[in-house]
Amino acid sequence: MMEGSGISEGKKRITAKIRGYLMVVAIIVSLMTLGTPVIAGGDQGGTPTQLVVTYETNGGSTIAPQLVSASGGKLVFQYTPVKECFSFAGWYYDSALTQAYNGSDLITRNLTLYAKWAATGANMLCGATTLTPNLALNRPATVDSTCNASQTAAKAVEGSVINDSKWCSKSGNRWLQIDLGSVKQVNQFVIKHAAEGGETPSYNTKAYNIQVSTDGTNWSTVVKVTNNMKSVTVDNIASVSARYIKLNVTTPTQTTNPAARIYEFEVYGPPNLALNKPATVDSTCNASQTADKAVEGSVINDSKWCSKSGSRWLQIDLGSVKQVNQFVIKHASEGGETASYNTKAYNIQVSTDGTNWSTVVNVTNNTLGITVNNITVVSARYIKLNVTAPTQTTNPAARIFEFEVYGPGSI
Repeated sequence: MMEGSGISEGKKRITAKIRGYLMVVAIIVSLMTLGTPVIAGGDQGGTPTQLVVTYETNGGSTIAPQLVSASGGKLVFQYTPVKECFSFAGWYYDSALTQAYNGSDLITRNLTLYAKWAATGANMLCGATTLTPNLALNRPATVDSTCNASQTAAKAVEGSVINDSKWCSKSGNRWLQIDLGSVKQVNQFVIKHAAEGGETPSYNTKAYNIQVSTDGTNWSTVVKVTNNMKSVTVDNIASVSARYIKLNVTTPTQTTNPAARIYEFEVYGPPNLALNKPATVDSTCNASQTADKAVEGSVINDSKWCSKSGSRWLQIDLGSVKQVNQFVIKHASEGGETASYNTKAYNIQVSTDGTNWSTVVNVTNNTLGITVNNITVVSARYIKLNVTAPTQTTNPAARIFEFEVYGPGSI
């Protein structure tokens, strides 16, 4: 009887322990389901009062808020956000992504941390989904020489790597130059080397550099690679203005073989946030020179907005609040008109609600056909261009062939 009773008591104790464990598990699962962090942060002691840290992932997966001791706790990150075609590049204290958060920082106030992202070339489809279409596709291209009559410059920009579709050069000065047709914003280059076309990887380009130019005369080197072995290379840069792109192959293979083999050279840029967005203006010079002509992505066939009124303005609705840090305006000469008609003075304003405006750009003496105005990152839904001096002469007509808006390339 006593022996049976002992066994019964043992079972009860085991059952009680199991129930206790299950209760703890249930609490943890419940907290996770509600989005409450399991670890509120490595609190350093102090009063029970807690601070709240929230996360703005800038298009990435949602991260639940975390609680930290008001006496100055350290965060213990449980989750890293993810974003298709981007790699996470850290947390920042400010939306402009200039003040990096360090894991050793003590949290002393309620705050929001902002995610920074870097475009990744891990998936070639990312170039098409996160950036513009391939700007080099079927564009005019020239080269120093070819290995034979079929391996021409055009083969490197036709969008194919099959059937020996490549540019090849055996000269001592191997270069490929592409004309994008007009000045574009550019921030990524994708090159498909020999192995991507089915050849041995030992023929992959070992060293090369990439140059850009707005006029085909003055060049800037933006990429330099010295020891590549990959069959596909993705080179990301800070956004630049360029019409001409030049690839210089300095070491053509991994061996002593002298032939450069480029199956495809692709060029991408950041998305123009203003492209085909709703736009309004104060007036037009005629029925065809309307607001939409300034945001359609073209400067040919007199595709411009024109206004002769005393209050010349163009306003764009981006559709929702965006992070903005660059404006590109294509003036009269970019559309083929005389440079004396280029806008001389203008300002640009931004707003999140269409009512309260902040002036972020003020230009008083421009002569260029293309202007690029970079600013500190701001949040904006509405962008307004005010033309205060429309030309270099007394001609009263504002002529804007294109007004482009960009955000941070890394976000």
